[in-house]
Amino acid sequence: VLDLSAEQAQAADLSLRGEAQLEQMRANFTVQVFDAETSLFSLSRQTARVSLESGVWEVRKIRDRSPFDFIARWNSATGEFGAEMEMERFEPIRLVVPKKNAGTLEPFFASAVTGKAKLEIASSGAFAYTFDLRGRTPPRGVIASADIVGAGSGTERAVRFGVLAVSSPLGAFSFCGSLGLS
Repeated sequence: VLDLSAEQAQAADLSLRGEAQLEQMRANFTVQVFDAETSLFSLSRQTARVSLESGVWEVRKIRDRSPFDFIARWNSATGEFGAEMEMERFEPIRLVVPKKNAGTLEPFFASAVTGKAKLEIASSGAFAYTFDLRGRTPPRGVIASADIVGAGSGTERAVRFGVLAVSSPLGAFSFCGSLGLS
């Protein structure tokens, strides 16, 4: 369980500019995060557009030199939520830098990832997702780099892999099928 309570928050430098017409349920803002630090991670500079139109909030990362695009929508009337991301040779460590030893996840923060992912959450809380991602973990000590490919879809009950494959000079693993989540 990840605790992001007030004790975890440390500092953020951000700018918020825009306008709101609350009686018409409209708003448009640009949010710039220059620097954000917690005891768990630091977040690099990011800019997003936040808008409200007819009860639907949208957060869209501004296109920049970062090979990572993100959009999220929340319908305040229905409670439905959706998010999509697309990346091209994106290294997560350029966006989020873990403060504490990330352990087994550390190679994934430095991996170059390409692909798409989508998440939809219904007002009931049920969710569905799809993903088509591939990446390469960097070498770490005596461990060689590895190529990872994952494509599939799922719900809160199970994930279905069209392919899950890992290959490195040390060997290869491949899986097609479903895994139950409980």
